[in-house]
Amino acid sequence: MNSLCACNKLKTIILATLSSILFGCTGVAPVQEMSNARQTLQTAKAARAEIYARDKYRRAQGFLDEAANQLNSGDFYQAKRLALQATHEAKQAHLDAMNHHKK
Repeated sequence: MNSLCACNKLKTIILATLSSILFGCTGVAPVQEMSNARQTLQTAKAARAEIYARDKYRRAQGFLDEAANQLNSGDFYQAKRLALQATHEAKQAHLDAMNHHKK
């Protein structure tokens, strides 16, 4: 009876370990979000946002740089969050730069 209990405990430990390996991952790398952020930042740069919306452009670049750091360290959740922030800030920088051109 003891060997049966030990066998069941071992199976439970193995299943728990495998589950944590398979399901404990932080998710999928935010490849699309990173790409979107880079492209949006390039669009802002083409509108000369680094001149006409300097603070927003720099914030966007900072978010993107930090997203890349988080991606490299394996924190996909933070990388995605920062990439989305970079995209948002780059869009705002682009809009500000375009509005400056209209003046």
